Amino acid sequence: GAQRLGASVRRTAAGTPPAYVIGHSPALSGGEVFTLIESAVAAHPNVSVTIRQTFPAGFDEDLMSGRVDLVLRRGVETPADLTSAIVGYQRLRIAVAASHPLAERETISVTDDLADQPITVWAPEGDSFYTDFLVAHCRRSGIEPVVRISRIQGAPPATAVLVDDRTCAFVTESPGPMFDGRVVVKDFDVPPLSPVQALWPSHTVSDFRTTLLTRPGLLGQP
Repeated sequence: GAQRLGASVRRTAAGTPPAYVIGHSPALSGGEVFTLIESAVAAHPNVSVTIRQTFPAGFDEDLMSGRVDLVLRRGVETPADLTSAIVGYQRLRIAVAASHPLAERETISVTDDLADQPITVWAPEGDSFYTDFLVAHCRRSGIEPVVRISRIQGAPPATAVLVDDRTCAFVTESPGPMFDGRVVVKDFDVPPLSPVQALWPSHTVSDFRTTLLTRPGLLGQP
């Protein structure tokens, strides 16, 4: 904390205040992050903001070292030495290839439609809150999901069905076609809502962060 404060004071004294750096997990797109922070950006016209994708294994180190000031991810648990808050919930949908049998359905039922369909996720169960959340939702709906791990990391979740057109992927994009019609996003009849969590070091203070936490942008909540 002292090292970060000293560096910030020196840059401010030199007339070059640092940008506020927001890291986000691959489960959130840069566009979704901007939607979340837009109202805070408008309320702080003198603050420069940098949005940067970072991976869960590096969250703690990135935050404690000062490489990022805040991390946004899909999760609810708070790691040691960090502080967290839920800043919103986002409606989940399902993406399939245009050639997939589910592409013609009006809406998708987890219980009736996904029971035998492979679902691609980005990390194994137990290694990712988001994977645990998706698997738990399937089990609560009465099915044991067939889970596959994506071999393409860092790309939007919908790309999983371009790599393997037999699989499905949970996404947050709006219903309709993607990737020139090669992918179709469908609503669930009972949509799950995924939490978006902010993480930051406990010893830091930020007016920009306070604004973000008290009036975040909308993420398409119903």
